[in-house]
Amino acid sequence: MRIFIKTEKGKKIKIPVPMWTIRLGSKFPIERIARKHMKDKDTKYLDLIDWTEMRKLIISLGEYKGLILVDVKASDGTEVLIQI
Repeated sequence: MRIFIKTEKGKKIKIPVPMWTIRLGSKFPIERIARKHMKDKDTKYLDLIDWTEMRKLIISLGEYKGLILVDVKASDGTEVLIQI
């Protein structure tokens, strides 16, 4: 996975993130960590997530090299692109 950021001043940042690190991170108790750092009113959304299926999704993303997950451009000229 690669994250590309282009700032309003034209500075380009490329962050490579190996898929194995994302898969490894999905094994940790993400829900417990998220609950600790979220407001109580927002934690109800975590109950709607099937974490086993989320892990399967993360693993299957590795099969779609080149897939663009996020491509946004802000009004100030900042651009962010996340690609598998």
